Amino acid sequence: FLVGGISLFDYTKMCLAADGSETARCPASALNHAYGGTPGEAVDGDFSQRWLWSGNCYHSKWGENWWRVDLGQVRRIQFVKIWGLWSGCNPSVCRNSLNWIEIFVSNSSVPYSGDKCVINNGTVWPRNVHSHECKATGRYVVIAKEPGQEPSVSHICEVQVLGFELAQPVFAEKNVDFAQMCRAADGSETKQCNAQQSHTMYGGDAARALDGRT
Repeated sequence: FLVGGISLFDYTKMCLAADGSETARCPASALNHAYGGTPGEAVDGDFSQRWLWSGNCYHSKWGENWWRVDLGQVRRIQFVKIWGLWSGCNPSVCRNSLNWIEIFVSNSSVPYSGDKCVINNGTVWPRNVHSHECKATGRYVVIAKEPGQEPSVSHICEVQVLGFELAQPVFAEKNVDFAQMCRAADGSETKQCNAQQSHTMYGGDAARALDGRT
């Protein structure tokens, strides 16, 4: 996912695995679920938008509903992208089930808390793929629908929570030099970032401005 030529990271696939690496999908939960569609189906990497009784999408019960993902740590979020149902069911329900949703970002697991960064006031998105700007910082992302909003059911096939891969522990430190935090070959953030310049003289190439020598 690119914004202005810059790659964004999907935080829902960057929770800690058993070996400590950031390769596990993040845990999801919900107020309720139905039709075999459990909360974790919305972060399993399956972008199919077709109704299957085996549960490739998350399905809520009718009435008030919310779905929540725990990113494992505080993240700086830029966008939330949601794939809803598109085929295999009643189009008037499935293709409109994400109308009137609200998206919350919070450091608390309590639904409806924190920043409400999105209110989708009935907007219809092409092929029911929603891409919402959601500039907020937090650990939990909640997609909710309050009672009275029709159709009063949510079908969520996949969710991406996108940002620049900067976590709160990084922000909390003082004088962090991001020029020394690019990815090395093993994936760790310990490599000096690349530098370029229009021209050089006297053997002073661009990389010397980032070599840590002051």
